[in-house]
Amino acid sequence: MWHKSIDQHVELMILVKLNAPKTALITINDEQGLVIALHAKPHKGAANLELIQFLAEILNLPKTHIVLLRGDRSRYKKVKAPLNDRIRSLISDPFKFLKENLEGSRK
Repeated sequence: MWHKSIDQHVELMILVKLNAPKTALITINDEQGLVIALHAKPHKGAANLELIQFLAEILNLPKTHIVLLRGDRSRYKKVKAPLNDRIRSLISDPFKFLKENLEGSRK
């Protein structure tokens, strides 16, 4: 399972693909979780910072509410975020969420 609800928070599994032409949510699946392309390079935490910023945008959360739990130096990451309506939408219908956010990609 790519997500786990704990109290009023959710943990999300993420696979990042670095050095992409633009930052975007690529797909969502049970094996890898959210697959996100990042424009940033893995240098001095730049990719982790860009990941947090991108998640904050698509999940309608402040950056400070998203915590990187695991994967600081890995492509496989786990983040924790408070449950909100956007995250409930993501969990209940990932493909609808994905379709809505394909337009949300950025450079």
